[in-house]
Amino acid sequence: VDPSTGIVYALCRQSGAVLAIEPESGNNCTRIGDSNGQPTAIIVSPYLNNSNGAGPNDVFATNFLVADPNRQGIMSLERTGDAVSGEAGASAVRNGSDILSEVITSFEGKPLFGPNAVTVDPQGELIFADAGLPGDSGLSQRVGAVYRTINNRSQLTRLIKPSLACPSAIATSGDDGSVIYVAEMAENRVLRLVRLPDGAGFYYSSVFARMSGSMGPVSLAVHPTTKDLYVAMYDLDIITANNGAGASPQQRQGAGSEPGSQVLGTGQVHVFDALGELKGTIAVRGSQITGICFSANFKALYIAVDGGANGNSFLYSTPVADN
Repeated sequence: VDPSTGIVYALCRQSGAVLAIEPESGNNCTRIGDSNGQPTAIIVSPYLNNSNGAGPNDVFATNFLVADPNRQGIMSLERTGDAVSGEAGASAVRNGSDILSEVITSFEGKPLFGPNAVTVDPQGELIFADAGLPGDSGLSQRVGAVYRTINNRSQLTRLIKPSLACPSAIATSGDDGSVIYVAEMAENRVLRLVRLPDGAGFYYSSVFARMSGSMGPVSLAVHPTTKDLYVAMYDLDIITANNGAGASPQQRQGAGSEPGSQVLGTGQVHVFDALGELKGTIAVRGSQITGICFSANFKALYIAVDGGANGNSFLYSTPVADN
């Protein structure tokens, strides 16, 4: 979500398209760009001007950061007509009217495995998970790692060495971003890294929460007021729908009752307080959740759901408490 406009930005993982959804304008959905890859995460770039759009009638952001495991890097995507400038990085590639530039593709001279989640902490530093394409990291191949830039993004440091079973999401908490949450999907748990107050930049890591059932956590979001951690769980609709999993008859039947209609199970978003206690669970129509984020005013949670084989996807909004 762009905090200045409230516009929600999303990615199509199949086509690489960048989509803009306008909650204040009837939830209009517009294809505004193309990452030309297999992206798994996108954020509005906090480093470049995003206020003018790419044309006189364009109200959308123009600069994004994209995690693309297929390209094995954090990429900068600039929506522009003629200019070829972009985020600091090499190998600018023209993609129609968009410019794709490499931001981070290696660590200590070796190529990254494939960044699949990225966020920016309050200090302006990038934090990202490096797990490769789906299936590259898991219980039998613990190659996932977590990295953070330092010194105004001039250096890259590794917070967790390659040892994780599919890290799938990153979120920060605190005014200074001293707490980092990492979703480790295949282990069905969330890790917490706390920066020690010694000024040396060291982190203490531990298991914050363990879940059971489903295929594991896929997305994280922290409410800035309550410090509650929202954990979206991923599962297959064919499992949750067939087993009920609390779904209503309408949910088990899908959007319609005609033969071949879409079958959706019931997904879950767990809410934990800052001490790791479970406060509640939000039920979601569709268990193949792909991402969550807060609205610009933090009064609603947006939940993106993959609808399955027929290609439909959904974006839900649910109110959240601020106490």
